Amino acid sequence: NTPPCATHTPTLRHRPPQAPPAHPSEATLLVMTPSAPTPAYRRLSVEERRSQLLDAALGLFAHRTPEDISLDDVAEAAGVSRPLVYRYFPGGKQQLYEAALRSAAEELQNCFDEPRDGPLLARLARALDRYLTFVDQHDTGFSALLQGGSVVETSRTTAIVDGVRRAAAEHILSHLDVADPGLHLRMTVRVWITTVEAASLIWLDEGKQPPMPDLRDWLVDQFAAALAVTAARDSQTAALAQKLADDL
Repeated sequence: NTPPCATHTPTLRHRPPQAPPAHPSEATLLVMTPSAPTPAYRRLSVEERRSQLLDAALGLFAHRTPEDISLDDVAEAAGVSRPLVYRYFPGGKQQLYEAALRSAAEELQNCFDEPRDGPLLARLARALDRYLTFVDQHDTGFSALLQGGSVVETSRTTAIVDGVRRAAAEHILSHLDVADPGLHLRMTVRVWITTVEAASLIWLDEGKQPPMPDLRDWLVDQFAAALAVTAARDSQTAALAQKLADDL
């Protein structure tokens, strides 16, 4: 006799539904390799994830004021969840804003890190090209940063902005090749940096007019004019102004 189990249609064992894979944006990064015909995912490192969130935040802060941006906005821009943003920035939007500001400040400081090639005013023009390009690409955020009044502005954010100004002044003074710049010269450079900031804000208010090259050349002329005015009162600046004139 045939055993009963051989004459019956086998029943299908119920399999519990499989949990969907984790969303790639939450913990992984898509990686394609020649040996892998199908996409493979790898988990982002802590630094990679933090950089991703900062890039997303900078993109938002560039064109919207900080108070108009929420952590939900940052999470959406980065393609992650809100809890993940909090995991990396437990201090919330304030901590994220300060970190993004430091990142932007480093980029601004690098604008004035110019190789020591060619006449000084030509070097200054190249540095201004980079600076004004940054302003152009981060218009609303730049205005909010320099004009203040933001609900997220603190003594720490103010210190970050002042750090950019000091770094720019140090870069310029180093290019002047003056061993021990005196008070008049240091004041002239710092005042010119304030002029650059004010002119950049007015340029944004005026619809980015005049054209960027015209604004750059005008600011270079302003620097030369400021040195000429100070030269009438300070022998160190007078010698420097003469040296610049000889380079033209």
